[in-house]
Amino acid sequence: MNKTTDTKWEFLDDEGTYRVSNSDKYSYLYFPLVNENGFNSSITPELRGDIKKDLNSYLMVPAIVEDIQNSMYGRNFWLKINQKTIWSAVGNSAKQIQKKNGKSKDSVVTQLGFLYHKLIRTNSKYGLESEITSFIPAEKINAELTEIKLTNRSELPIEIELTSAIPIYARSADTVRDHRHVTSLLNVIETVASGVKVKPTLSFDERGHTINELIYSVLGYDEKGNVPVGFYPVAEDFVGEGGSFYSPHALKLNDDSLVKSGKTISGYEALGGLKFSKVTIKPNSSFSYYFSFGIDNSQSEVDYKTILNKKTFQLLFDETKEKWNTKLQNIKLNTADKNFDNWFKWVSLQPTFRRIMGNSYLPYHDYGRGGRGWRDLWQDLLSMLLMDAADVSSLLLNNFGGIRIDGTNATIIGRQPGEFKADRNNIPRVWMDHAAWPLYTVDLYLNQTGDLKLLFEEATYFKDQYEQRCKKITTEWDPKDTRQKTRSGELYFGTVLEHLLLQNLTSFFNVGANNNLLLEGADWNDGLDMGTEKGESVAFTAFYAGNLAKLAEILKNIKKRSDKNEVKLLSEMKLLLNTVNEIGKYSEPVFKQSIIKKFNENVSNNFSGEKSNFLIDDLCADLEAKSKHIIDHIRANEWIEKDSETGWFNGYYDNFGDPLEGFVNDKVKMTLTGQVFNIMFGISTPQQTKKIINAVNKYLWSDEVAGCKLNTDFESVLLSMGRSFGFAYGHKENGAMFSHMSVMYAAALLKRGFAEEGHKILLTIYKHCIDINKSKIYPGIPEYIEPKGRGMYTYLTGSASWYFLAILTQVFGVKGHYGDLAIEPNIPEEFWNNDEVSIQTSFAKRKLNIQFKRVYNAKHKFTLSVNKKKIGTDSKQNYVLIQRAIIEEMDSQKNNHIELWINNTAE
Repeated sequence: MNKTTDTKWEFLDDEGTYRVSNSDKYSYLYFPLVNENGFNSSITPELRGDIKKDLNSYLMVPAIVEDIQNSMYGRNFWLKINQKTIWSAVGNSAKQIQKKNGKSKDSVVTQLGFLYHKLIRTNSKYGLESEITSFIPAEKINAELTEIKLTNRSELPIEIELTSAIPIYARSADTVRDHRHVTSLLNVIETVASGVKVKPTLSFDERGHTINELIYSVLGYDEKGNVPVGFYPVAEDFVGEGGSFYSPHALKLNDDSLVKSGKTISGYEALGGLKFSKVTIKPNSSFSYYFSFGIDNSQSEVDYKTILNKKTFQLLFDETKEKWNTKLQNIKLNTADKNFDNWFKWVSLQPTFRRIMGNSYLPYHDYGRGGRGWRDLWQDLLSMLLMDAADVSSLLLNNFGGIRIDGTNATIIGRQPGEFKADRNNIPRVWMDHAAWPLYTVDLYLNQTGDLKLLFEEATYFKDQYEQRCKKITTEWDPKDTRQKTRSGELYFGTVLEHLLLQNLTSFFNVGANNNLLLEGADWNDGLDMGTEKGESVAFTAFYAGNLAKLAEILKNIKKRSDKNEVKLLSEMKLLLNTVNEIGKYSEPVFKQSIIKKFNENVSNNFSGEKSNFLIDDLCADLEAKSKHIIDHIRANEWIEKDSETGWFNGYYDNFGDPLEGFVNDKVKMTLTGQVFNIMFGISTPQQTKKIINAVNKYLWSDEVAGCKLNTDFESVLLSMGRSFGFAYGHKENGAMFSHMSVMYAAALLKRGFAEEGHKILLTIYKHCIDINKSKIYPGIPEYIEPKGRGMYTYLTGSASWYFLAILTQVFGVKGHYGDLAIEPNIPEEFWNNDEVSIQTSFAKRKLNIQFKRVYNAKHKFTLSVNKKKIGTDSKQNYVLIQRAIIEEMDSQKNNHIELWINNTAE
């Protein structure tokens, strides 16, 4: 095991700039670079990783997590020092690797900022420092740009000769193990004045054989504008017979593999091998080189000559930093813990990474193909809404086009907003939790904006070959138009409200033998994928109970804030809504199953498309009755009590129809997921919530993995439940500290008034992740923590949106209430600095600086000031409310100040 106790990390400012020493001593470290075009790369302390435009367009060899640690592929810059010593500026030489954990003369520092990577490697023996800065320009340029600044730290002049060695893969990720050699035969390699370009003749992948129009290039200039003196365009020639990328023969021998510009070579693996002329660097002086690693369309190739110089490089670098920092300015914390404030900036950026990259492209995410999942569409919007950065109403509306008329949804999400695709693999699958998330996001939108009109905007429904919750396949559909039509062939539109009601009402009736919602293909936990027939998710049945009650609340607000007494909905929905007088039958699963069966048959393929008016009061009564039925059912049937101090809810039934949780020979079987939504949506009583907390702390908590494990050790491969139980315990969905569910647990506790317990979870995750000696990751929140404490699957995780949501709306308590601004703080002691703490945020397109101040023995619970004007508060409430009219009177161009004095001794 590497010794890393001497590793030091720090934030250099209050803008999140992070620096860590000895970063090369850690395994599996990587950092993402990206722009809004979707061009992205991964980069490590040794500059391994890859660069790509999309799944089918990789400039470097696709790098999974083991590759970034063990592969020879990577960006490398070789220096011949004083005509005899060969040294890698990134540490990737056989000699440097051998001495890495021993008597190495190299010291390594990595610096990260928004959004760039800087590697500083200093060799004490030669007195030479290399500072390599890498970034992807924020605007329009599909290239990773790199500056290599070499500084002489010795007392004597140093002669250096630089040669780059960037393997150019130039094709689809699929060909790594599928026709790897054959596709290299398509390569046409050209040496130009400034570097090496590769334009394969064909694109050769699952899309078929098509003419390739992309040019992959590695180009470079030195700081004086000089181009390379020669090139190594073919990888095997550079490496040499019997050589390797760690010890290439071309650097040692006076060989004839160096070629001049104007040369074309076809049919080999390519290399961006650019050799520059010798340069002498005086003591305390520097010399720089500029490189681009780009992917361009042959019809619109970028003129990199105008970019690869000190002035333009610095200009683009500054513009890129400014853009990313501007994205983060809408939220800024000012607590007593400055490390937390900076770390939170990185967490708040993660949803943007996932919006651009989906669940793909980074080294751990080797399963993705560039798209996002259905949950991602909705959960990534949570942070966008809270950052108030853009109008997301159009994005929300587009997303509803992915819902089928039976309440299920498309699972293949296109690159463009509102683009959904039919399943190309003919794998019918329904995730039973998918219908729960849209309402959660829409509710946040309604509260942040007060825009109830969104509910009456119309969207199409998705149509593919699957009907009746993917149990039936029809041939009566047009693959070219995946939009639902009526039996008369007309395109059908329904309101957003109709879509939401359909999702949640169809889910309510889709139950198993134990009267909980069927698990179907899986729920949030994708690993519970083998209970497809009799499996049930009590956990998400609780979520839907909360949704049904929320829909009733929203409808009441529609009636209150408008002149509407009724709404127009699909006529077939009468089947789902006329049961308020048949509540007694809800306890009969067969009754519910008959309702959903009949509804699915009625809307299959050619349905009427007719609409009817529904009274809002009747809808609310029906929805509330359904919600109460679920709550009563779960409380009566799913509660497990170990003793007077501990208890929890059973979260699942397996494919035999048996409960997953409980006791087996006094062995505790428990999941965290089964508790979270029962707490969040008020199904657990306060007394039950206390017992759940005790049980979680006793059976699931672990300091080594930063908090709550996802489940206890079931000590069996449960084929009746899902593949996750085949994973080693403590990894991924089988008992890891899964950040997403842990953060939702914290949010649920905070929502229910258990602030101390919620704070503990959030801060434990932060303290573990921020310490690279424990987490082995750069700042941010990972998908999970494995048993040794390492953060796994960093950057692309829904837990970031939920952490952002919890800190802003539950800890600082800054949130909307149907367009008004509510503030309900639950701030932990660690954040207070001499009884003060503040947050900069944005609401209704107004910049707000909210200062919280603790006072003692005051007359009122809260005292509120808006731009130095006192505002009245309700002493009976645990929050203050600022009317939207007051917010809209604020200056939209300046910072507005809100001060909230909190009586710390109020009862």
